[in-house]
Amino acid sequence: MSQLIRLFILFSFIAWPSSIATAAFDASSAVSEFADKAIILMSYSDLSETERRDKFEQLVQKYFDLPVIGKFLLGKYWQTATQAEWDAYLKVFAKNIVYTYARQLDQYFGQRLVIYGIRKNGRFDIVSSRIVSPKNNEGVRLEWVVAKSNSTFKIIDVIIEGMSMSITQRQEYTSVIQANAGSIKALVDALSRQITE
Repeated sequence: MSQLIRLFILFSFIAWPSSIATAAFDASSAVSEFADKAIILMSYSDLSETERRDKFEQLVQKYFDLPVIGKFLLGKYWQTATQAEWDAYLKVFAKNIVYTYARQLDQYFGQRLVIYGIRKNGRFDIVSSRIVSPKNNEGVRLEWVVAKSNSTFKIIDVIIEGMSMSITQRQEYTSVIQANAGSIKALVDALSRQITE
């Protein structure tokens, strides 16, 4: 495949309107679409690291419900946050989520996502999948927690081999805030340092 064609495919993934509002689109479709685009994007060597991360951020913004995730990760502290603190937190939190998920997907270069089931859990859909490679058919077990919002499906958590990324991050965020006398600014500063390392 020529470089021009590959670039066209890559950028069409990011730019074309999603079929998210069509009747046939469901939670598993949202997960499959995101994973396919993300794995291709992260394996595309002709982009710089910054370009790849920027495109990945667009995907995350499109397929993840970042305000919902951000509120969950902040726990009880979002109730006491000022508007300025919330805005600053949400901005750096989104960058941190991109950083975190990009690191995870980097491990799956050359592999593919296989979806094998979907079940209801209250108002959420749980999409069961594995990331497999030719050398390892067992793969890595991933469960995607998806919620419907305004006729669209958004990912709100990824559970890797039984470990919730949102719960893990919430514990980390809480530890930082508690260690700094309840300061949300301290968390924002810590997240900012993390994404620039």
